[in-house]
Amino acid sequence: MASSSPLADSPSDSEEPAFRAGTESVSLTFPQRLMEVLDEPRYEHIVSWIDDGKAFCIHQPSKFEQKILPRHFNKASKFSSFSRKLNRWGFVRHNVAGASGGSSAHSHPLFCRDGHKRLLQMSPKSAAGASASSKKAAPRSSNGDNTSAETTNPSSAASNDIMAPGRGGE
Repeated sequence: MASSSPLADSPSDSEEPAFRAGTESVSLTFPQRLMEVLDEPRYEHIVSWIDDGKAFCIHQPSKFEQKILPRHFNKASKFSSFSRKLNRWGFVRHNVAGASGGSSAHSHPLFCRDGHKRLLQMSPKSAAGASASSKKAAPRSSNGDNTSAETTNPSSAASNDIMAPGRGGE
């Protein structure tokens, strides 16, 4: 009978496996893992920073799911799970002007290129807070339907657009 380590059986809130830094084991948060991926030049054709460094763009979601998720985000092996995780950590999805093939861009006020120290200030939304906010009723418009001002205001949708990074014809 194989013995198991007590650490292997204990659940981890971070959901991220640990890595070795010197002799101590360090667990990376979701944003830290994402930053590591974005720092890898070999992935630039799949995922990269937008030119201003305030958002990142996933150019090829299927390759992202096949090559990056299993290697860097063990539990988020599907793109939809990764998208939910982005939302849980407070990232905002943006439309990518001029992009095709399901490209998506994401931003967070504390997540930017070369902003490694700011990652420590990020935290996921609590499960209790997320369920409480999802139970709120959508504001009713004057005609009585459940539409929010954001979905009915065309100017708010336009402000969520991001220009695709200068990729030179890729």
